[in-house]
Amino acid sequence: MTKRMATILISLIMLAISFTLLLVFFSFNQNYNNSLQKLYISANNLSLNVGDTVENFYEINNKQADVNFEIDNEKIILINDDTITAIKVGKVNLTIIATYKENIVQKTILVDVKSKNINLKITPVLNCFIMNNNLYQTDKICQFGLEIINTDGSLICEYEYSVENAILIKEFTYFQLENETNCTITFYLPQYKQILCLNVITQFVV
Repeated sequence: MTKRMATILISLIMLAISFTLLLVFFSFNQNYNNSLQKLYISANNLSLNVGDTVENFYEINNKQADVNFEIDNEKIILINDDTITAIKVGKVNLTIIATYKENIVQKTILVDVKSKNINLKITPVLNCFIMNNNLYQTDKICQFGLEIINTDGSLICEYEYSVENAILIKEFTYFQLENETNCTITFYLPQYKQILCLNVITQFVV
């Protein structure tokens, strides 16, 4: 090996060592700054409809922090990584917890899940069943419970009802329908100026 080649080789080795030390310095400096940096979580309350999905619903000023979530009602929302999916009407408190070394910070937000529409909730009591949002009647007289659910999950108690070619009586906790042919029960909500319909399909021989 000539003296010139040896000099070049030594220069390359010194350059590699200097570059490595520089990387170590910047890495150490970044980690040191992160360890001194106060953790901060940015997140706002959410209002969603059932079925909605929201990604990246929070921000943390330190990307190296570990993040965990606490939910006080797991039936309302589902969290997968950084994505929220609304699965049921209701309100839930969601706590975001960020941890980096000895630094721990948390923030709680409210997630309000609503339905896109006002819905009828039918509970069969006697001689009927529900399928595909229709009421199937298996005898001339049937009974069913009914609730009208608002978009926020509350009950709507003020409504009017009517039916043609059948007799519909509202008892204390249920409706009684006397009917021989297919019909449609209409529910009118005066406060919302909205009409909901329930199709009744008979499955018995007169």
